[in-house]
Amino acid sequence: MTTFIAIIFLVFGILQIILFFKLWGMTNDIKAIKEKYLTANPNSYILKQRGEFCNGEIVKEIKTGRSMLIKEVKNGKYVCFTTNGTTCIGHFDASELSY
Repeated sequence: MTTFIAIIFLVFGILQIILFFKLWGMTNDIKAIKEKYLTANPNSYILKQRGEFCNGEIVKEIKTGRSMLIKEVKNGKYVCFTTNGTTCIGHFDASELSY
């Protein structure tokens, strides 16, 4: 009977060690995801201080108040799409947009 319980504890202990290393690996995956999506543009804080916008940011048009997604910058104007990124709304100056 004691050998059976010892085997159960041994299996349980090995499974705990496996679980520990799996969780440790998942934290590295989350760190990579965080770095990819939250620090996509390390200069975004500096740009926000200057009143500039970055690609991929959600902004509002001051005149109408609608939310838009900035896709790119062409000739000093921001090319804005709907928030789902399918339809182009137009080209806007920085003075026409806000956060």
